[in-house]
Amino acid sequence: MALSKTPTGVAIGKNHGHATVAHARVLKQSEKKSSGSKHVMLVRAVIQEVTGLNPYEKHIIELLRLGKDRQALRFVNRRLGNIKRAKGKVAQMQQVIRN
Repeated sequence: MALSKTPTGVAIGKNHGHATVAHARVLKQSEKKSSGSKHVMLVRAVIQEVTGLNPYEKHIIELLRLGKDRQALRFVNRRLGNIKRAKGKVAQMQQVIRN
């Protein structure tokens, strides 16, 4: 007889404790944002093309062209407040430089 790894609802034994059900993880809005529909991605691309880059994005590009990658990452991290978003923004600006 194989022992289950989930609590059985019995107060004693190997798998003691309340029987619970694990809820599926709900994505945050910030995690959903990047994976939009084709229409949303097209609209964002058009807006980016029309409006151009923000001043802080131009500063990032300057730092990257000078070879100051770490300073650029720290600058973006202070602006955006999140290292994950900062790394994504630096990668995006490196892509802009390549194109």
